[in-house]
Amino acid sequence: CNKYRTNDLLKSLQSAAKEDSPGDEIEVSHDTFCIDNDDRVILDAVLAMAPNNFSGVIRHYQILYQMWQRGDRELTRRAIILTDDQILLLSENYAGDNAALTLQFGSSDDDVNGNVALQLMHTAELNDVLEICAADEDPRLITLVIKAPSRLRRSHHWRLVCKDGENAERLIEDVRKATAACQTLS
Repeated sequence: CNKYRTNDLLKSLQSAAKEDSPGDEIEVSHDTFCIDNDDRVILDAVLAMAPNNFSGVIRHYQILYQMWQRGDRELTRRAIILTDDQILLLSENYAGDNAALTLQFGSSDDDVNGNVALQLMHTAELNDVLEICAADEDPRLITLVIKAPSRLRRSHHWRLVCKDGENAERLIEDVRKATAACQTLS
C-alpha cells in the first residue's frame, strides 16, 4: 500500500475519465472523480526530513503521544510512521488543529494553517524491533521495544499513547505484520 503512488494513480484516472467519453448509455459527472486529499502535505513534510534511505512507502501514519517512565515530563505529541523497512518517531507541529494553540509559533510564513513541520526524533529498522505490546492497565498505551545499537547500551522503549484502543490495536497489528514481512525477506 503506497499512498503516494495511489494518489498519483487516482489523479491519472481522474484526468483520463474527463478526457474519455464512456459511451451513450453511461453518463459520468466530473464531480464523481474528484479527489480531495491532504496526504500530500504530510508526504512532502516527511520527504523533507526523512533519512536518505527512506523509501517513500508509508504503511501506517498516526498522531499519538509519547510518555516517559521516569521523570515528571508531560506527554509530548508525536507522529509515528511505519514504512516497509523502517519505523520513525517524529515530533510534529501542525498549524491547523487545536494542538496549534499550545505550540510556540513565531512570525514565520511556515506557521500558517495547514502547514506541517516534522522533526525526526528516532528511527529504527524493522529488523531491530524486538517487541510491541499493549499495556494491561489502559488499552491506549503501547510499548515498542527496539534493539540496542550496541551491547554496551540498553534497548530503547518507546512508550506511546494512542487516541483510543482501536488505534492502538491497529498500530500493533501493522507493526507486527511489517516486522513479520521484513523477517521473511531477510
